Amino acid sequence: MRRLTLFACLALALVALTGCDTMRRTWKDTQDLYRTYVNVDPAVDLKAEDHDHWEAVLAPLMTPVDMQLGELTRLVDNQDSFPDDSWADRLLKRFPWLTGMVASNMYGVELMVRPDVSLKPRNVAPLVAPGDAWRDRKLRSFVDNTPLGPEVYVASPFFKDNVLQGIVAAHFDMRSLVQLSPDSGKLLVITPEAVLWAGDFGDLAAAAQAEPWADILKDEVQGEIEVQGHPLVWLTRYLGDQQIVYLAELPPED
Repeated sequence: MRRLTLFACLALALVALTGCDTMRRTWKDTQDLYRTYVNVDPAVDLKAEDHDHWEAVLAPLMTPVDMQLGELTRLVDNQDSFPDDSWADRLLKRFPWLTGMVASNMYGVELMVRPDVSLKPRNVAPLVAPGDAWRDRKLRSFVDNTPLGPEVYVASPFFKDNVLQGIVAAHFDMRSLVQLSPDSGKLLVITPEAVLWAGDFGDLAAAAQAEPWADILKDEVQGEIEVQGHPLVWLTRYLGDQQIVYLAELPPED
């Protein structure tokens, strides 16, 4: 029987809700991927039979990006009170690829923003829209399709005396984050609703995004798909309550 692959182990962790124990397991798996495929021990032979071909293609491209997203979501998820200036400053220093952060009350009134000026208009309306549903204290995200490109928001609620007060969110343009990939042009990042990073895929990016991902992701967390004659390998990742999909093209079989 074929060995359960490393990516399958990661993928199973991704479908779980982001409780503390699950988050710790998920990011441990991501770190394992980093050591296996990115910060590679010279003694490791990626061409050996115990490494799936497609794992070795996608993992080095996506893992540096995914690790940063993991660290960001943990930091935002842990902020359950109104952030102070030092927290906001640490956030932007730790993740220089962020566009900024915003904290607002449940009416959408911005109470804190960093930086003060942004090329893209901030949009917290979809974040406060869930209202009292935020009492579940779960991380949420959404993609704002602006004229200057998609902006990804990751948010958690904050409370005072256990009473819901508002949300705190970090937001970024995937085009900045993917520069951490060793070859970002070979990486495609999408959601079921938008292309976050097209890489060097050209029109193929939009065609890949147009696949019925809402249906695909109901039953699958990783796999292969052919788009316009191009074989692509993919892995989905939860970012709050939304899913993003990493893809890379498979090279021809030897």
